[in-house]
Amino acid sequence: MKKRVLIMASMMLSTSLFASQYTIKNGDSLYSIAQKNNTTISKLKSTNNLKNRTVLKIGKTIDIPGNNTEIAKVEQKSYIVSESKFSSVPNAVQQKLGKKYVWGAVGPNCFDCSGLTTYAYKQQGVTLPRTANAQSRTGQSIDRGSLLPGDLVFFATSRDKTKGVNHVGIYIGDNTFIHASSAKHQVVETSLDSAFYKQTYRGAKRVNS
Repeated sequence: MKKRVLIMASMMLSTSLFASQYTIKNGDSLYSIAQKNNTTISKLKSTNNLKNRTVLKIGKTIDIPGNNTEIAKVEQKSYIVSESKFSSVPNAVQQKLGKKYVWGAVGPNCFDCSGLTTYAYKQQGVTLPRTANAQSRTGQSIDRGSLLPGDLVFFATSRDKTKGVNHVGIYIGDNTFIHASSAKHQVVETSLDSAFYKQTYRGAKRVNS
């Protein structure tokens, strides 16, 4: 899906925006809070000393990192921005962090890798093929540098390299994906730059229907 947006390009003066606070509401996740406040998950974690499996408690406040912004002369330009139809999918998988890995499981309380992606997309009314390998042949191929939240990311983690793609996760932004890990025995959040997944990465797909 493509969306026309107005972007303000500016020369710099010296105005500083300081960190504000956000009160956690029902259904919030780090991803949704970051999106609402124009920041990233890693910045939220760093500012609030949060761990990957921190439970967000309704009614508590967290600090929103500020940005140093300088504004003087403003030029307006219109750009076409490509946007994943399923950018809300990360909300569904973030709520499953810590759930148990079980081979062949499709949720709602335990998953294997393709079971988790199948479950998340089903919440959006889309049926994915059941296996990671079949999912890797679905949708539009996406360069790593063009990844958007909701895109599927694929890996060949088997020692038998002839088996091809056998693992899948969902990209959530900030160079991070969520997946049901057989090694960790649960649903976890992992950096695409972690040594193992950087080496076994086999591409990404964007599903728009």
